Parts: sequence; structure tokens; C-alpha cells
Amino acid sequence: LERFGEFPFFVTLAAVLGVVVGPRYRVRVGSWARARWERLAPATREWIAAADVQAVWVLGLVAFVLALYFGADVLGGVPHDPHDVADHLQARLFASGRLFAPTHPLADFFRQRFVVDDGRTYGAGAPGWALLLAAGIAVGAPSMINATLSGALVLVTFALGRQTAGRAMGLLAAALVALSPFVAVTGGGMTAQSL
Repeated sequence: LERFGEFPFFVTLAAVLGVVVGPRYRVRVGSWARARWERLAPATREWIAAADVQAVWVLGLVAFVLALYFGADVLGGVPHDPHDVADHLQARLFASGRLFAPTHPLADFFRQRFVVDDGRTYGAGAPGWALLLAAGIAVGAPSMINATLSGALVLVTFALGRQTAGRAMGLLAAALVALSPFVAVTGGGMTAQSL
């Protein structure tokens, strides 16, 4: 987190707020402006709806970029939690077309929680997340899986917020999720929590 100050966080925040707040800001100058606004209301409503969709996609892109930044720069692109190490091992095995690896001759020196070594070495977790992570490993970008899920989380949050509490709350919830440090760090790692 020491290098976080180098990242243009406030520039990103200002851009997101400009996209979210900008299209809705209007100035009414007397009755002329009010009458003009009301006359353009049907077309403006469609434009605002399109601006909402654009703002949510921008927020999803912000969450995606923040997750990639945290994954590459802060977390170093490696799994940190023992469960993540086991999932990453299993994903590498799946990507190579195997279910397990033979035991290493010096296995006693490489014991790891959640990694089973009973003559064969494999991850102890459920295979679902490892299969999804294997797709990222196969294309050479395992961190893209969680970053993509972080961006998708923003879109789902907006949809749920809009349906339950209205458009403004949906946008606010999407912005809070997109700029959440927890979502950025979780999305930058290789943990199954993003799923």
C-alpha cells in the first residue's frame, strides 16, 4: 500500500463522479428555462437512461482497473492465502490437463495447508473455482478472472439497487462498490471470494 499514492486515485474518483453526477446537473434560470426543460423532458429521459447505463459501465471499468492494479502492483500477482495457493495449484494442474501431480521427492519440505499429498499432489478444495481460474491460466492472465468478476459485481449491484430502491440508489451503490478497497483487493487476488 506504500505505492498507492503514485496511482492517480483522485483523478479516477473525479472522473467517476463527473460521469455519474454530470448528466443530471441542470441549471434553471427563470420560467424560460423551466418551460424549455419540460418541453424536452421525453427526449431527456431517454438520454438520462442511456447516461445511467454508460455511467455503470464506466464504474465497472473502474472496478476492473483498480482490481488489476491491486493484483499486479500491490499483491504482486501471486496467491497469498493458503487456500488460494491450493486453488492456484489445482488450476495449474487443470490447465495442464491433469487432475493431480506426482509427489515431489522433497515433499516434506513443501507442506502446505489445503494441499493434499498422498502419493499424488492436488488441491483440497472444490474444483469449481480452480476450473474457472484454469481458464485464466490457460490464456496467461489468471488475474483477469477476479478483475472481470469485480467489474460484473458493479453491474449486478446497479441492477439490484435500481430494482429495489430506484435509479439514484442503484448508481450510488454501484459507485460505492466500484470504489470499495475491499472489492479492489479481493478482485486483485486469486481468491474465490469474488465469485
